[in-house]
Amino acid sequence: MRVGLPLPAMAPPSPLPPDFSGSWWGRDEGPAVGAAHAPVPVPIPQPIGTAANPPVSVSEDAVVERVLAALGRQIDQQFEDRLHEVMVPALARLTDALMAELRGQLSSSLRQTVRDAVAAELARLPRGGSPS
Repeated sequence: MRVGLPLPAMAPPSPLPPDFSGSWWGRDEGPAVGAAHAPVPVPIPQPIGTAANPPVSVSEDAVVERVLAALGRQIDQQFEDRLHEVMVPALARLTDALMAELRGQLSSSLRQTVRDAVAAELARLPRGGSPS
């Protein structure tokens, strides 16, 4: 389908003189487009398995070993990541609980030490008197 659109008015092309004088090409230069050049041959690669490029024989055992080694590294990394995800919160909770228990035990021990020190000091004082 062709749509007829009005074209803008254009200036008629100005012809160049045969020697290109007055153009941006110099007198001894021709236009940038020259004569057609011969195409450059491009080497075509040999398909795999030809006499020039024989296929590499790979044993099934070697392939299995490489795959298992790669899978082993991936599994180790995934296991370590998952273990880290699970252990960090669990260890944080256990540390908080341990700290609370240790604080309680330390407080109890400190109270007992103060009680003993006060009792020892009261035992040294004479009865009914003040310290001299």
